[in-house]
Amino acid sequence: MILDVGCGVRPTGDINIDVEKTLIKSWKAIKKFNSTIELVLADAHYLPFRAKVFSGVNSFSVLPYVKNEKLVIKEVNRVLKCDGLVLITHNMFTFYLKALKMNSFKLIARAFRNMAWRIFFYAFKSNVQTPIVYTFQTCKGLKKLLEKEGFTVLELYQERDVLKAKAMKTRCN
Repeated sequence: MILDVGCGVRPTGDINIDVEKTLIKSWKAIKKFNSTIELVLADAHYLPFRAKVFSGVNSFSVLPYVKNEKLVIKEVNRVLKCDGLVLITHNMFTFYLKALKMNSFKLIARAFRNMAWRIFFYAFKSNVQTPIVYTFQTCKGLKKLLEKEGFTVLELYQERDVLKAKAMKTRCN
């Protein structure tokens, strides 16, 4: 069974969760076309499932919007079976939006510095790697976060502004 955390209006798992109440209307339309899909209104910080239930977890553009990334990864680890896979993808642009929402001068300055480098390099040399801001929003930061919670990172890369990670739960309690 696959869990999609933060599915929005495009559920991809057998069971799909999102915290946004405004999606209920859209979900009713989705259920008409696919009655086997399960849609649950829930917070990613406190997943309403037993431990070790899912063989896979998808999370697309969710981590930048949560209050506590570590808690969400811990919850994913809790509901994932041993040797289960987690796929995390998100657009780096959401990091800039989060910085603006939080009104954090440090984050805003870091975000705009990073964005300025990206614009400069994309304009002149599209193959050059851009500078990395070392938070969970980077390959290095996400790898560290996943490994700390008992995952082995299988794939991790950044394509322009999209960060992608594939990891396996290897530490089983």
